Amino acid sequence: MKKFAIVSKNDAVSIKVAMTIQKQLLEGNMQYDDACPEIVCVIGGDGTFLSAIHKYIYRLDKTAFTGIHTGTLGFFADYTLKEMNECINNILTKTPEIEERYLLKIALSNGKIFYAVNEMRVESYKTKKITVLLNDEKLETFHGLGMCISTQIGSTGYNRSIMGAIVQPGLKVMQLKEIGGIHHSHFSSIPNPIVLLDSAKIDFISDDFSNTKLCFDRYDVDLDGKLQITCTLSDKCVQIAHYKPHKWINNLKQLF
Repeated sequence: MKKFAIVSKNDAVSIKVAMTIQKQLLEGNMQYDDACPEIVCVIGGDGTFLSAIHKYIYRLDKTAFTGIHTGTLGFFADYTLKEMNECINNILTKTPEIEERYLLKIALSNGKIFYAVNEMRVESYKTKKITVLLNDEKLETFHGLGMCISTQIGSTGYNRSIMGAIVQPGLKVMQLKEIGGIHHSHFSSIPNPIVLLDSAKIDFISDDFSNTKLCFDRYDVDLDGKLQITCTLSDKCVQIAHYKPHKWINNLKQLF
């Protein structure tokens, strides 16, 4: 008996859809298991999908995700609200094609480790001086509000809002982009997005990370003092279950 769980956005429409899906999957001889699901059906937008992935981050190798888009933008979900019955039927009768999307690993010199699906950001409301290393070589000394590293799937998220490049699915890369950089005769850094191989290692070093947050997907933690932050593409990956062809171009058109 296949085990499933549902993660829903907390609005009336999404909750109603979640209740309908749960009822029909149970009637289809599936078992609801919130702790150890094999498939998670996400009802909502991309934010809800990110929350679902982080909820099950301890078992990503054993859990796949699919979804119905009930929000304003949905790059993760393959189904619209009108396609709910198709989604239910496909889960019950089809074997999905699994797409793997690798997460960022964020390691702090104080021993803390975090993971991000879309992006990580080191961001402050005050100007910061950050030394940026690429594969242990100094790339630049950055002056500004922060730095962002995004995955391919995250290239259409926050990264796009700071004029980063949109990256086509299938490319296992990371992207480095500055946030609010200061550029004049005394300070200069690279304002363009830099797309890096999946083997790249990026370090941010500062003697003063006060008034600074480390943001990863929908979450954030406060930073302080002298710290080194190392970011790599991890061996953790989220498994996206596609029961039908994924139309990335159609999703991309929603942005414009």
